[in-house]
Amino acid sequence: MVDSLAAMAGRGVSKGVKGWIRNMALYNGGTEYEDTLELMFRPTQIKEALKVRYENQGVLGMSHQYQTYAFTESPTMSFEIFENALMYAKEAAIWGTERAKVISQKIEQDRRFLAALTVPPWGIDGIIGTEPPACILCVPGICTLRVRLQSIDTTYTKCDINGDIQEFRANVVFTEAPMGRYAMQDVLSNGMFRTWGL
Repeated sequence: MVDSLAAMAGRGVSKGVKGWIRNMALYNGGTEYEDTLELMFRPTQIKEALKVRYENQGVLGMSHQYQTYAFTESPTMSFEIFENALMYAKEAAIWGTERAKVISQKIEQDRRFLAALTVPPWGIDGIIGTEPPACILCVPGICTLRVRLQSIDTTYTKCDINGDIQEFRANVVFTEAPMGRYAMQDVLSNGMFRTWGL
């Protein structure tokens, strides 16, 4: 499993990262935009939600209804992403005199990365295929899933004198977006470490 996580991490992810989100519409796309957001703090709480849907079938004269399996909803992962200018202080020391500006730009870039996961990319005409990009969510020990961002709720808690964001908290909800069917045995074998169809 460790080898597969390392393989999934691929290029551009620093050692010791507490998790990451990779925008698959940008990955290997040769664009000017970063394709991966590294989580500099491991989320303190991660909520995983699994729901099974059944249809209740009533039978005339029966004392109860029968449950017929309909489907299992795609799992959701929700957690908080926290960024603070001070968390970049160690790295900023090597950036030179413009470090405050570089840190502000990095925080703004991360904020835009998350917001960009809520809208479709350019280059798709029509309605079919026009959806926000899928991404890979990796939190070591918890999950590596192909997902889509369902919601983001951001709170800006600190800005500097120029109005640049110095601290924010983003509550995010991701829902798995698998490319194929999986079964009970797949879950028993792989848990939440699956990215089929990439």
